[in-house]
Amino acid sequence: MAIIYRTGEYYTQFRQRLTGYSLKQLISFTGIDAIHEISDIIKNAAIEIDWFEKNAKIEIETDVVFIRIIVNTKDKIVENQYIRMKNGNEGQGVGILIFEQQQETLFRAGYKKITCLAYGDKLTLEHADSTKQFNGYITWIKAGFTMTRKSEDAYYINLDKRKIPRMPLNDLLEQRQLNVYIPGQGTKPMSGEVYWQEYGESWEGEFELNRNSKNVKILHAYLVKKYAGNFENLTHTPKSVRFTS
Repeated sequence: MAIIYRTGEYYTQFRQRLTGYSLKQLISFTGIDAIHEISDIIKNAAIEIDWFEKNAKIEIETDVVFIRIIVNTKDKIVENQYIRMKNGNEGQGVGILIFEQQQETLFRAGYKKITCLAYGDKLTLEHADSTKQFNGYITWIKAGFTMTRKSEDAYYINLDKRKIPRMPLNDLLEQRQLNVYIPGQGTKPMSGEVYWQEYGESWEGEFELNRNSKNVKILHAYLVKKYAGNFENLTHTPKSVRFTS
């Protein structure tokens, strides 16, 4: 059984009693305040609350991004279902800055983990309407997500088929040259990122919300490498990035 509300002050007390959080707190769990003031987007948010589980599904759509998350208030886990950029903001790095804000907010709120389905493969990238929309199978590993055990097993089978040494996916993407075995063609050299664009697939990921977690370290290293000193090139200036090596 679910109760669906459009956001509005009329429901504030009831919603807080069910979930333990105010309207603004729930919206902040999306990370949207990296690029928008929460007060500006409240009317564009929708929240669905599970009466029994005390879970909240939050959807937000602006001119920049569409976001949907599930907040498990009991187990302190958030599932990122969609973070999809719009109107030319695809591939500009805005999504990863939203995520950085999100993980910091959730850490401060005492949450344990963020999960996601890192969706995509070569076919979705080649589809004109999907380019940069469904590239999560590449993007989310750069954001620090690591594979669940089930996805990791499938990933290693992928590497074994092409005679690539087993290594974590984030390490694979850093490889400048791999010798990839392609049936009928022999061995072909390519970078790790090109390999994963060509032969990668969707996977389930998780991000441990711990200051010393591997996930946080990968995220911060990526942000330092890609964006430090270059914020003027971004459409939206990040509010919360703390660059630590």
